[in-house]
Amino acid sequence: MDARTTRRWLGQGARCPTATTLPLLLALLLGAAGQAATQAQALAEGDRAAIVSVIERQLAAFRRDDGREAFSYASPQIQERFGTPERFMEMVRQTYLPVYRPQRIQFLELETMSGTPVQRVFLVGPQRRNWMALYPMRRTREGEWRIDGCVLIPSDGSST
Repeated sequence: MDARTTRRWLGQGARCPTATTLPLLLALLLGAAGQAATQAQALAEGDRAAIVSVIERQLAAFRRDDGREAFSYASPQIQERFGTPERFMEMVRQTYLPVYRPQRIQFLELETMSGTPVQRVFLVGPQRRNWMALYPMRRTREGEWRIDGCVLIPSDGSST
């Protein structure tokens, strides 16, 4: 899978990785594990707090069905892809129900995968199903953090 396909997959997300994407995801997770602590330290504590804040604010906007605000936390590339807050919200409602209506949220570690900060978030979604959400983040030209996609992975375990 080339880098363009990987970015497209991360940007559009998937509820369940396919046989083609699962090896990539595992390679990213395992390959980044050794580098994650060192590279994550390169991010300032303020960056980590800002990343969590952006995701929290988007989740709060989803709870209020505030599409305009939720869309504002997406990276410029995601905004360009969907064009309008209405299209973005429709995609979220159809594809990301655990993110749209989580029953429980727990922020885990911030990792760096292929040079991209990725925030791990444990979610309990509708029907009390567990999910791991991976949020790749992108810094704008103005220095603000924005969400550059979301990958949802069913999780049999619980948060730690």
